[in-house]
Amino acid sequence: MSGVLYGLLPSRLQLAVILLMTLLLQSCASRQVAATAPQYSAFVHDRFVQGLLLAAQGEYSEASDVYRSLLEEHPGVPALHYALAKAQVSLDFLDSARIHTKKAAELDPENKYYGTLLAGIYHEQKAYPEAAREYERLARLDPSDIKLLYMLAQSYLAGGETEKSLGIFLRILEYDPSDELTLSRILWLELKLRHYREAIQILQELIRQGNGNDKLKLTLGELYLQIEQPDKAIAIFREIIERNTGFLPAWIALLEAAIEKDDPQLFKSFLERFFDLKEIDVERKNELARLFMLRAELDAMYLEPALVMIGSIIDRHPDNTDILLMRGIVLNHLDRHLEARDDFSRVLQAQPMRVQAWEEMASSYMSQDQYHHVLYTVRKARKFFELPSLRMLVMEGYALFRLELYGRAIDVFDEALAYKEQENRSWLLVQLHTTRAMTYEKLLRYDLSKAAYASVLEIDPDNPLALNNLAYMMAEQGEQLDLALEYATKAVEFEPDNPVFFDTLGWVLYKQQKYERAKLYLEKAATLDPSEPEIRLHLDKVLDAMGEGNGSLKRE
Repeated sequence: MSGVLYGLLPSRLQLAVILLMTLLLQSCASRQVAATAPQYSAFVHDRFVQGLLLAAQGEYSEASDVYRSLLEEHPGVPALHYALAKAQVSLDFLDSARIHTKKAAELDPENKYYGTLLAGIYHEQKAYPEAAREYERLARLDPSDIKLLYMLAQSYLAGGETEKSLGIFLRILEYDPSDELTLSRILWLELKLRHYREAIQILQELIRQGNGNDKLKLTLGELYLQIEQPDKAIAIFREIIERNTGFLPAWIALLEAAIEKDDPQLFKSFLERFFDLKEIDVERKNELARLFMLRAELDAMYLEPALVMIGSIIDRHPDNTDILLMRGIVLNHLDRHLEARDDFSRVLQAQPMRVQAWEEMASSYMSQDQYHHVLYTVRKARKFFELPSLRMLVMEGYALFRLELYGRAIDVFDEALAYKEQENRSWLLVQLHTTRAMTYEKLLRYDLSKAAYASVLEIDPDNPLALNNLAYMMAEQGEQLDLALEYATKAVEFEPDNPVFFDTLGWVLYKQQKYERAKLYLEKAATLDPSEPEIRLHLDKVLDAMGEGNGSLKRE
């Protein structure tokens, strides 16, 4: 490119070309390039500048053509490989970019621009180990380059090497022990690795630096709970509450800490103070009770505290039907069914259209296998609703199934199927289709039973009961035995101590005439449940087929 033409370029473009030339020709100081540099003609130099200019204008394909033509004559110039690689990156041709960047880095291994681009391409292509190795190499060349260390840590993290990532961030912290971003990254990794004591130290440093906001202190208290130091946690939560009385997360944490400490009196004292607060309205207090009720469904440790909490609200608001309903649900979980039904009755006296109260009433009877009472409850509920809820229909159908009223159960399930498109509770649909399948099986309508189990697997592909029962029916009918084997094997993997599932797996193998393996699984089933006659019968058939039985059974 002539000096006249260059002088006509816009000033911004001139600056871009100068910067690109400076960056790309950094390597000219290396011995290899220095030795060959005098051989370049003015024409080669101008062509290189032309390529840079095209790239600066966004014409990456044209720039790539220029670089390739130059590389045909000068394949050993790393700056040309690097320039071509950058153009290929802009065109999203990462494989080509990787090849040329790697060549540039091989020709000039001390040039960190080449290595950084290569590592970045590896990372973009999700070749995280290769990216990390390249960043490691670059970090050895310049151990104090914080940016390189950050990228190395990110590559380790993306590749699932969390411990190594943490180690690099700890190295970064040595250069600036007060860097908040680095401390935050380390905190996150310590928590991810469940290094709670180390995480506590990091949090204390962040708080010491003046970042003592309530959320950080709340996290610190939670960490003390994780390392079984509830007294320290309680002290922190109380400190937060003294400063910010209406901060609900701190109250939740304080009450949970009292539960973790297994101190009912302390829990009650905190609870009474909480309920006396004017800063938190009644609805938020009710929400807290709901939260503890949900926790109680997952952790029995929370059942009694949830009951105490709900009882405190009822003492203050005896006619609150929401809280009465909650107490009934908790009492059900505690197997105090009569008391639970008293609460449900009180709710229904005040609000006979309260669907959940009818559902919970029926569920309470179901928990005690009182199926006639379940039917009576659903029948009463139907008087108030044009269409009962899906949950009530499923319970009604199940009660009829347990009472061996299979035809009536199918009628109810057919009614329930109308809800399936609008129902988003997958567990309820699984219950519906499972009970339908068992009912059809009792009616010897095996095709419909299999179809119902298939519906279960569409919702929950890993449902062990459906897998097992479907496999057994396939084996009994001698069809799709390979699929039956797959299902039976999965069921055993999910419940490796279930003798019924081992029996099914052995029976499928028997049907496939794989007697040695069948014997193995049926013997396992018999060991788990020696009193089950069907398992013994299946095992005898296998032994007879192998010629090891007493000959009394004929091979099927």
